[in-house]
Amino acid sequence: MMGRFRYLLDDLDLKEIPLLGRKYTRSNEGLSPTLFCLDRVFCFSDWEDIFLECLLQSLAYVVSDHCPLTAGLKVKVHGKRRFFFESFGPNLDGFKTLVEESWGTHLDSVCPVEQFYLKLLCLNKGLQKWSRKVGNVKLQLDMAKEILHRLEIARDLQ
Repeated sequence: MMGRFRYLLDDLDLKEIPLLGRKYTRSNEGLSPTLFCLDRVFCFSDWEDIFLECLLQSLAYVVSDHCPLTAGLKVKVHGKRRFFFESFGPNLDGFKTLVEESWGTHLDSVCPVEQFYLKLLCLNKGLQKWSRKVGNVKLQLDMAKEILHRLEIARDLQ
């Protein structure tokens, strides 16, 4: 039976879509579980050529002892620009005030860990807003150095 199935897969030129993030798709859910990879997804070569960015992911075991599989396409997510801390940041106008205000924000939480986390979130948002106002300081500094360098060259040529 299994040989005929494999022959059919080869005859139809079906390809297996690899499963991401999990080795096994079935568990006997015993105290020391036996794990199997029984559930697979196959596609025609034409389908794979059309959907180059296809992927197969697993979901959590909920109702069955088999884990559900979901096929989808890779999505390119362009997140928002991150704030990168530079060593000269604390010397710029408004930095120290922003940190003090963000850190001094009153939060409605009794858990110290949650308070710390929320203060970090508040500081993160504040620093992102502040960095938009200040601009790309590293780029500005590099441009200033380039102008200074050109002025020095012009002075040397006189």
